Amino acid sequence: MIRDNLAPYKTLYVETAREYLKSIKTALVDLKISPENKELINQVYIGAHSLKSQSVVMGFAHTGFLCHTIEYIFHEVKEGKILISLPLLQLISSAVTKLENGITTIERDDREVNMTENIRDLEKIILKVNHI
Repeated sequence: MIRDNLAPYKTLYVETAREYLKSIKTALVDLKISPENKELINQVYIGAHSLKSQSVVMGFAHTGFLCHTIEYIFHEVKEGKILISLPLLQLISSAVTKLENGITTIERDDREVNMTENIRDLEKIILKVNHI
């Protein structure tokens, strides 16, 4: 639920969230062609980081945590610990679609969508990499 004192900023939040998600989606499509392109990797990382921060401030914990998980995966990609693959890009794309739908629900209904399933799917990648 949006924090009461931040309700006037909801429209701005929704607009910027859509911009970040559009940027992330574009980078994901381009990463299918150029999986080692550092600029594209950074574009996803920065978009996820920025949307995470805004979501947490607005009080949208699920949205923020899903963005945090994407951000963390792309941090690991930047560090060379996770390689870009088609299955990874598909999983991230699915999460981004969930985020887009979530932003629409926030805009329309002033409530957040539960994103636990998407978060768990992405956390499996992190667990495999860290051998936990």
